[in-house]
Amino acid sequence: MKFDSPQWPLTLAFAFAGLADLLPPIRLAEEWLRNRAFRAAGIPVRVEQTTRSLIANLEDRSKQNGNTVSKDAKVASTSGLARMLKHYRDNWEEQFKLSDLAKESFGSRFARYDELLSLLSEIELLVVWAKTERGGWPGVEVSSRVREAEAKYIDQGDKLLNDLLRRLQEKLDVNKITHLAKARFDEYLSVVAKDAIAIRFELVTLLAIFLERDPDSPATVKPIDPKHPRPIDALADLLKTTDRPDAVGRGPEAGLLVLLIPTFVLITAGAWQGAQELVGLYVETSNARGVLLTSLVETLKIASLTFLPLLAAFSFRQYLWDTKDWAGIAPAKNRQRAARLNQMMACLGLGLTASLVGLTGVALLRAFSIAQNADYFNALLFNGPVPFMLYYPTLAATVIPLVPLCLAAADARADNRSGLVYAIVGACSVLLLLIAHGTFWDPSWVRGCLAIFEFVTAQCSRRLDTLSRLILIGLVFVSISVLGAPGPNRPRIRGDSIKVLLAFAGITLAAIGLVGPALAQDKIRVGFRNDVEPFSYQVTDEAGQSRYVGYLADLCHEIFDGPEYDVEEVAVTAANRFKLINGEAVEEKQPIQVLCDAVTMRFSGSGYDDAENDRSENSIYSPIVFASGVSYLMRSSRGPTDAIGDMAIGYVASTTAADVAFKSCYVDLLKAIAPPERQMMFERCHFLASAAAARQRIQQFLLSSPTQELALGPKQKKEREGALKKERDGALKAIREARQYAQDLSRIVFTQQNGDLAPVPSSRRFALAFLKVLTANCRDPSLACDNASNEELRSIAGAATDPVCPEQNKPATDQDATSWREYHFCPMESHQDLIQWFCQDDKKLRRVYMGDRELILGKLESWEAKNSPCVVEEANGFDYLTYEPYALLVTANDTKLVQFVQKRVYQIFSHRHPATNLFSSYFRDRKMSPALAYLFLLNAVDLEENYLIPSDSRPADGDKMKKTAPPLIGILPSPQEGSKDRAVSLSAHD
Repeated sequence: MKFDSPQWPLTLAFAFAGLADLLPPIRLAEEWLRNRAFRAAGIPVRVEQTTRSLIANLEDRSKQNGNTVSKDAKVASTSGLARMLKHYRDNWEEQFKLSDLAKESFGSRFARYDELLSLLSEIELLVVWAKTERGGWPGVEVSSRVREAEAKYIDQGDKLLNDLLRRLQEKLDVNKITHLAKARFDEYLSVVAKDAIAIRFELVTLLAIFLERDPDSPATVKPIDPKHPRPIDALADLLKTTDRPDAVGRGPEAGLLVLLIPTFVLITAGAWQGAQELVGLYVETSNARGVLLTSLVETLKIASLTFLPLLAAFSFRQYLWDTKDWAGIAPAKNRQRAARLNQMMACLGLGLTASLVGLTGVALLRAFSIAQNADYFNALLFNGPVPFMLYYPTLAATVIPLVPLCLAAADARADNRSGLVYAIVGACSVLLLLIAHGTFWDPSWVRGCLAIFEFVTAQCSRRLDTLSRLILIGLVFVSISVLGAPGPNRPRIRGDSIKVLLAFAGITLAAIGLVGPALAQDKIRVGFRNDVEPFSYQVTDEAGQSRYVGYLADLCHEIFDGPEYDVEEVAVTAANRFKLINGEAVEEKQPIQVLCDAVTMRFSGSGYDDAENDRSENSIYSPIVFASGVSYLMRSSRGPTDAIGDMAIGYVASTTAADVAFKSCYVDLLKAIAPPERQMMFERCHFLASAAAARQRIQQFLLSSPTQELALGPKQKKEREGALKKERDGALKAIREARQYAQDLSRIVFTQQNGDLAPVPSSRRFALAFLKVLTANCRDPSLACDNASNEELRSIAGAATDPVCPEQNKPATDQDATSWREYHFCPMESHQDLIQWFCQDDKKLRRVYMGDRELILGKLESWEAKNSPCVVEEANGFDYLTYEPYALLVTANDTKLVQFVQKRVYQIFSHRHPATNLFSSYFRDRKMSPALAYLFLLNAVDLEENYLIPSDSRPADGDKMKKTAPPLIGILPSPQEGSKDRAVSLSAHD
């Protein structure tokens, strides 16, 4: 079977249909389901059993002969039927007494006489019921053909009774009655009895059909007079005591099938308004097909959890009822608990099987609607963190309490007891199982959405499928408490319908009440940096109000410059930005929804910064909004001896520059090490980089640790402890890596070319000092430092600080002139600290400022505007060492916000003049790199004419055929441009 063909579902269906008849269990299940479907449609399926029950009741009441004294309450309650039958029996008995032939014929055969009297009284009553008023029963459910058949048998019954009455009223001379006349009369009575049995069977069969087509009992208007019963009272008594086809209850599946229609409508409305997660990540609410497909998948899921399992369970229950084997309907004192439990388990097994089959189909449908090829189809079903073939079938756990409680409630209602308690227990059980299911597949939802103010947001509503799960719980409650009541009459049906409608209306209002606030959620928190000129920095206007400006800051303001969202500006730093965007509160700051910062789009972390690995843990990148690359600035060498010092590379921690600095070290990119001194550069650089990373992670943990006990609630305290544990684990991991590289470096012996021992490199002395501090502060022999206190960690952070890099309130140590030259890594908290360190005069140390090219040039320009000149070797920075695509980060909990940001970014870039003016405003006298020029062109996905204001001027005739696409001249670089000066201007584009 080829799953990449759209015909595979039809092929699979034909295969199942062809094999079904060959499997006896499937054939038997198909028969049960067919009978349930016939019952729901009003097609009689139990006529024979009902007919036998009606005949047995008629014969029993005939034998009662009008006696109203009985220990059986059921028999005593039908005295009206017995009196009516006795009335007709007495009439016929009088007629037989007046006939001499009858006296002669029945003189010695009393049993035959009694049987014939019972038959005649029963036919007389059946004919009277058919000819007289039956209280409007049966209703329009009975077809005209059935009524015509009834009229036919009524005529036969009338003819039989009239002919017999004429024969009995014939006057004969007793002395002239011959033996032959007696024999002919006996033969005639035999034919009458035979015909009477046949007519009674047909008329009672029609009653059985009426009862199955319209199970409402005939209603009596006048009070019943026991001494003078009426035919309609007798009919009501007969139908009341008959083994009715619906006595065990109809089952809730028919009502559920009807309720699936408003369910589909409600889910469609929720998906359209953004309160229901759509079927695919990239399906928008404006996509009508996607919204309808989402509603179909969710409705089928709900049907697989309610309709299908209850249909299977109640079909088997009806089968056992028809065969008189169902133990649940027996009186409580006579019930066999073991038999009932076995039957319940059998029904539960059938329900679980049906639910699993349905949920598997839902998983296949959703995967098929999303996947573009067979590989993606299989990956959605069986791979990934939430494979469909495990996620959907595990929802069948909710069927475990549903089926037994629904069966028990049906038995209780059949015994005239309430099923409300069962309904409450069932709804609560399903709710708990849904919470457990959601926690298993998404453990972080408890932390992110458990609070009521978070539970009602659009993100949590979609994340938890709040709308569909509330509907499921409501349907469970209605199924157990209301639907499928046994033996209803029309007033009761109307009452049940009102209950169902009121219950479903209540569920709908509750769902809307919970997801309604999500629809009005339009205020978002946007994080801005204040130290990354020219991308985002803070200024104070003439009114004394501070605001964020810059290329990215203005871009974010332009994105949300509309009525859709109200922006709250939040200050973030390089250390806390990724925590805040990924839903983690930092100190007093709550999470943000959008991070407006120069964030490099990356899905794999740096080798020396584990914090980078989770930068998009719970967020999504926007389209690329800027293209840069890591470069560096180097202080200018003024004297002939200035170039002989060690190379100190400064960079902002938790950025891409950390990894670039390490790679620059072991390849000696800056040519700082003489060839004889390049021994073991890989090991030396590894230790230096790992020590810098360990220092940074320890400081990050210590800054996050509270200096005093905070007044927090239980939930906030637990979240705080979890965040601190994560920070501490990261710090300990960084320490272990630095320890390993320090041990490797400490075992290396450095020699000169002639074989003599070389001066010990400063990196090796640094490693030995670091190991000494570890030995003093880590009490375990392995130096893992798992139990180190904060003070001990602070000492380790000091030991991990390169001696030539400044610590807080502590100057750097001078380098040893006799040692080999070395690289040093000096990570700092911000670009402001970094530019201040870089521009200090120090002839003994060669300082390098490494970072994204536009950032370091912007900081250099800002410094020189406020301070003395900072002389560098290359005023425009050196070549790009990496490609750094910048993007905004948007919380993954709000797909609507993600789609909005994506659309607005493309719209802004498609409007050429504002986009290029934004670049020119913050990058004066600079040209775009080729990558950035291509980015501006590729992001302009829409026609600019859609964003221009129409003018009164009309184009010339020769211009009508010109294309509206922007010209490429002046945007794309020419092949002759050199690598160093590869930058192009957008002036032609303007």
